[in-house]
Amino acid sequence: MKSAMLLFFLILFIALLGTFVCLYSFSSEKDITKVSELMSTGRYTQAVAILEKKLKDTETKTKAKFNYLIATCYRKQGNLGKAIYYYKEVLNEGKSDFAVLARFQLVKYYQDLKNYELAVSEYKTILSDYPEFFSVGEAKYQLAECNFKLKNYNSAIENYNSF
Repeated sequence: MKSAMLLFFLILFIALLGTFVCLYSFSSEKDITKVSELMSTGRYTQAVAILEKKLKDTETKTKAKFNYLIATCYRKQGNLGKAIYYYKEVLNEGKSDFAVLARFQLVKYYQDLKNYELAVSEYKTILSDYPEFFSVGEAKYQLAECNFKLKNYNSAIENYNSF
């Protein structure tokens, strides 16, 4: 009798736990849908508010995604300081699809600032750490351009020939 009662409560507990997990998951999906809608209509401040709340309440594996989306909102608003901060936060979360995208955005800023030495270093990191990145050709081309601007002509030619 005791084991049947214990089994009943265990099953009840697991069912309740599953319900809460599903509710939390669906709430999260609704939030992400709302964020996408806000971003697509240029309402970045509202999107950031939702994302920052989600960032505080989320586990580590999804922080990179939220940080990346926050950085993108700030970039689209022209707030490069905050965008750079959040892109670097993505990198602090470790290797991920969002990390390579964040690194790619950062390296573009370095080029705009004419910091070609840092851009070369970042492009090399992208190419070595993410060889399957969908924009690997663009990364190789931009690496060649940076080397050319640094007057590293042999490296530039080697980079141009690599894609």
